[in-house]
Amino acid sequence: KDANGYYLYDGNTDVSIVLTDSFSGIKSVKWEISATYDTENNETKEISFSESSGGFKTDKDSDGLIPKAEGHINVKNNSNSIHVTATMTDNAGNTSSKDIYLSIDKHSPVIETELLNTAGDATYSNYYKDNQFVKVTVSDTNFNGSGVFLANTEEGAYYPVSGFQYVGDGENGSKKYSTTVSYTL
Repeated sequence: KDANGYYLYDGNTDVSIVLTDSFSGIKSVKWEISATYDTENNETKEISFSESSGGFKTDKDSDGLIPKAEGHINVKNNSNSIHVTATMTDNAGNTSSKDIYLSIDKHSPVIETELLNTAGDATYSNYYKDNQFVKVTVSDTNFNGSGVFLANTEEGAYYPVSGFQYVGDGENGSKKYSTTVSYTL
């Protein structure tokens, strides 16, 4: 789940819709998909079952009414807090709506490192007499600092990096977090 508690997906996902009305039958379904980021994939669509099933599975009862319809809609937005609303209208004109929220994160995190103590030894520029400090900055839509490690390739060891602080907004709803790591050579 994301920071808001919404289900989090790493790609397009289907939302299942099940409609029922055993009295006057189902006339139509309308759905709206809206997100703050990636608005190009926002969508509003309506299906009138008298014209087409629109990909929904429908069965008519003995009176020619549709008491149940099942289908799915594909959500493609690359955004947190995607709002999906499905509204059913029955043949008597009554409506019922259901809202859900979900998040889709299709971007990989971007990690930047910057060596802060660059003053090397006067004779041997690849050697340093003082402790080294590396600034680690991560840009991600759904950042979780517990998943960041530094690898020491000579030892084959991984060291967790902690102390990340929010430092600003990135692109497409991502956030930037930074911390400084010290190490001794």
